[in-house]
Amino acid sequence: MAGNPKSKPGEFDDNSGLSADELEATTDPLNKILASLECLTKDSAEMKKRQKAILVDTSTIKDDLAAIKNTVETHTVSIK
Repeated sequence: MAGNPKSKPGEFDDNSGLSADELEATTDPLNKILASLECLTKDSAEMKKRQKAILVDTSTIKDDLAAIKNTVETHTVSIK
């Protein structure tokens, strides 16, 4: 990492030259972005659940319409 050539990847570089206030000013917006991404992920999962429910409802409606059609055809034949 910059400022500490002995740092290894994934280690915190406490020799970055940034003050605590500067670090906080940098991490606060990043935390807000992370929170927004987490919300989007949850929203995406919820939308997928809703899409699946709509597909099930659509399939049920399609089956119901087919049953109604068969009933109407049966009654039409019996009336003739």
